[in-house]
Amino acid sequence: MMVGMGWTGSIMARELTKAGLSVVGLERGAYRAPAEDFALPGIRDELKYRLRLQLMLDNGTETITMRHTPEEDALPMRRWGAFSARRWRRRCRHPLERRHLAQSAERVRAALASGAALRQGAIPADLTVQDWGVTYDELEPYYERFEKLCGTSGKAGNLRGTIQEGGNPFEGPRMSDYPNKPLIMSQAGADLQRGCEEAGLSPFLDASSNNSAAYTNNEGQTLGACQYCGHCEYFGCESNSKASPNICLMPVLQADKRFELRAHAYVKSLVTTSAPRRCAVSSMSIAKPARSWNSRPISSCCAPIPSTMSR
Repeated sequence: MMVGMGWTGSIMARELTKAGLSVVGLERGAYRAPAEDFALPGIRDELKYRLRLQLMLDNGTETITMRHTPEEDALPMRRWGAFSARRWRRRCRHPLERRHLAQSAERVRAALASGAALRQGAIPADLTVQDWGVTYDELEPYYERFEKLCGTSGKAGNLRGTIQEGGNPFEGPRMSDYPNKPLIMSQAGADLQRGCEEAGLSPFLDASSNNSAAYTNNEGQTLGACQYCGHCEYFGCESNSKASPNICLMPVLQADKRFELRAHAYVKSLVTTSAPRRCAVSSMSIAKPARSWNSRPISSCCAPIPSTMSR
C-alpha cells in the first residue's frame, strides 16, 4: 500500500507491479486525467487556477501553521502568497514550472562529510544534518533513468568527465546527455547570459522537464512539445509536455490489474498491529466515513509540506 501517489509513490508502485506484486495507492487529492482536466480552453482559466488556486490545497479546510519566533503561537495560514501548498495526485509539482534538479557530486560529498562529522561529534546532535549513505556515482544511473522517464530537456555540462560547452560545468559526471535538447531561451534569459559573460561569469541553462520536443519515455508514454504558453505555474499542461506521474506513469499503472488507485483518501495515521510486519492505515475523505485498511507492507510517500503523515 502506497500513501501518496506523487512521483515517489507512482515510481514505487510501478516497480512493485512489474515485480508481480499488487499495490493499492491512496491519494488525498482527486484523480486528474490530463485529457479531461487539462484540455483547452478550460485549463487557461486564470480566475479559477491562478487567483482561486483550484489546484492548490484549500487552506479553508486544511493548512499549515506559521510563527516568526519560538515565543509566538503558531497560527494557520488562510491565504496563500508566494508559497502555496499543492493538492491532488501530483506531488510531481505539475502546476509548477518544471526545473529539473539533480544533486551535484560536491553536494553529495558534502553530505557524506557532514555525516562523518556528525558521528565524530563535531556537529551538535540536535541538527538535522544526516549522512546520505550513498555516493554520487551510485546515484547517477538513477538520475539518468528518471530523466528518461520525464523526457528532461537540457545540455550536459560534464559528460564522462569532459566539460561540455553550454552545459552546467559544476555538475557531476554524466554518462549520457539529456533526452531532449534545451528549451528555447527567452529574451530575458539571453540578456542575463550576455551580462554574465561580460562580467566574466559562466552562465548555463538549467535542465527542465518541460519537453522541448515530442518524446516517448521508457514506459511507452508520449509527451508533447512545450508550447511556451506562459501558463506553467498554477496550471495543468494541455500539451502534456510538463512531466508528471499523471502523464509519465499513471496510464500504465491504471492499465495494470495489479494496481488500484483510491483518490480522496486522506490518511490520518499509521497504526501498528500485533501481527508481525503488518500495520493499518486510518483514512477518511469528505464524501466517505473514516475507514481502515490492513496491509503488509505500507510505504509512506507523502510530501513533507503539508502532510499529516510527515508530522
